[in-house]
Order: sequence, then C-alpha cells, then structure tokens
Amino acid sequence: MKRRFVFSTVLLSLFFLIASCDWDYSENYAEDTGKVYLKFSDQVFRQTFAGVRSSFIPDTAIFVLKVTAENGEKFYDGYYGERPEMFELPRGVYSFSVVSSVRSMPEFDLPLWGDGQSVHVEKDISLTFMCRQLNSAVRLNVAPELENSFPYGYFNIISSGSVTKYGYEEDRYLFLDPGELVIEFVKSANSRIEILRRYLSEGEMVTFLAGTGASGVQGTGGISIMMDTSRVWSSEYLDLSDIDNKGKAVPLDRLASMAGEEDVWTSGYIVGGDLSSSSVKTSSPFKSMTNLAIASSPYEKDKKNMISVELPSGSIRDELNLVSNPENLGRKVWLRGDVSESYFGITGIKKTDRYEW
Repeated sequence: MKRRFVFSTVLLSLFFLIASCDWDYSENYAEDTGKVYLKFSDQVFRQTFAGVRSSFIPDTAIFVLKVTAENGEKFYDGYYGERPEMFELPRGVYSFSVVSSVRSMPEFDLPLWGDGQSVHVEKDISLTFMCRQLNSAVRLNVAPELENSFPYGYFNIISSGSVTKYGYEEDRYLFLDPGELVIEFVKSANSRIEILRRYLSEGEMVTFLAGTGASGVQGTGGISIMMDTSRVWSSEYLDLSDIDNKGKAVPLDRLASMAGEEDVWTSGYIVGGDLSSSSVKTSSPFKSMTNLAIASSPYEKDKKNMISVELPSGSIRDELNLVSNPENLGRKVWLRGDVSESYFGITGIKKTDRYEW
C-alpha cells in the first residue's frame, strides 16, 4: 500500500495541560485508510503560559514531530511547522510524538515540552496533543557568607552521568532528565563533598538556597511549593555550616578497620532500622527508636553492606529515629560517634553525639 500525504487547511490545536490524548472520529474515510488531523489552539497556548518567563515559552513551529508505524516505519520526522496539515495513512497503529527540542540534557534554560500518543488509525481522527514539561530543573542561590568563607568553591550538578559546574555567579536554571540528582560542593581541587542526593520528577523546578546559617534562613530542607500549570516550583535550604566536619567524614567501607576509635565522622544514606543480630528492616513502618542502619547507596538492602548506628536518648534520637520520622528513610546523614567492631552483628557507630544533614 503506498502512503500518501494530503494537504488541507486545518486549525491546529496543541493544549499544554497534563491530560491524556483526545480525538474525534468522523464518518468520512476511505475503506483502507484513515486521515489524521493535528490541532493547535493559540488561545489555550497563551492562557497556559501567561506570566511565564519568556525564554521558557516554546515555539511550536520548531517542535520536532515524529509519526511512526507500529512496525517501526517512519512516516514523518521533522519540524512541526513544516508538517503536512493532514496525514492519510494505511489502517494500523501509529505513534505520534512532539518535543520542543532534541538537544541532550543537562542544558541551561532549556525546558523540554512534549507529548507522545499511540493511536489506532481506522477512520478520520482529529488528534489533540496534551503537552507537558518533560524534564526537571535546578538552580542554586548562594548566600554571600558561603562565598566569603570559600572564595574558590563551586558546585557540581550530577545527573544521568553528566557533571555540570555551577559557580557562585550562575543564576540560571539547569534543566536535567528526571531521575537521581546529586549535588557536590567543591572547596578545592582535592576536596569535594556530596551535600545532596534526591529524585527529581518531570516538571519539578527546584531552587536550592545554599548558606551556612548566617543568612538567617531558618531550618533545613523546608519546602514551599507553588503551582504553575503542569510544573511544580519549590525551594529548599542547603545548610553548609558544618562543611568542614562533613569533609572529614570517613567512607563507610573504612570503618571496619577503625574499630575502637572515638569521635569519628562518617556519612551514609539511612536505609533501615529495627536491627537485630540477623536482620534489618528496610521499609516502613518501624518499631524501634534506638537504632538505624546507613549505607553508601540509598537503595542498599543487604545487611552486610550496612553500618549500624546507635541513637542515644535525646535530640539525636528524636530527630533521626524512623518511627517518628519515616521521611528520613533514604536521606543522607553525617554522624559522629565511636566505631564499634560489632553492633547488631555488623560494624557500627555507638555513642552518637552529633549529626548533620
């Protein structure tokens, strides 16, 4: 069957909302083909992006449109503004997708918009794309006292295997693929400290306020969220006031050789609690407030790769235990205490007297 592109004038409508694709059928169709009409609404576009930073507003003419048959055959791969205004296609299942850019992430000031739908073409179809922001973004606002304390410092933003340098003078959003985000603070060529690891979702726009506490920002990890159509905007505080102690943290895999040493700093991800001599619980709910387990990976499930931590009564237990604070599971924590050769059957930290997020 030969494929044919038939051109006609049609109103195009591309809605930028979080929703599923919608289409209407008409009764005019050839027995063995279906016509696909793509729509775009300028009015909805303007309403969606009212008040949004102009550099973030996409030009729909340079969206990349792809039309692919179920067997992988490509029927169109090019700019949306240069597409046929109507496709006449053999009956079958087709993938229709639009994206605002094909540039790889990370990239400054480049939100990625798009949608993808699988459509069974049998009759005439009026196809409406429901586009959303597909990537995530982070931005750092650095308090003056941090720059004064570490004039040669900078941050590394790590995502999808890429490392992007983010200096004090930078103020743009760095757009990333959704997934795990890691932020390192680099004090010097020989000193870099991981200060954050978390997951970013599609459309999440996070501003991290980095300081040492002298700026008057209260609390750590506080989040305020504002909604802007399909995107979630938030700000979080990164407290680097104890960055020197964090830099002294001993890697977890070295602790076993340091049994008996006191006042040792280490760091790891909280991966479980309710320890016994033979087991550790790695999911909520938890019952014990007196201990927890940390590991080098937030996804660790094997007890032999963990370090046990004693939580003495008082503020440390109140703030770290997983019974009262189940949200701590998966967070990275810095701890100071005495190294024990065996605590619940594995190397442990006892007499914990300090911690930092």
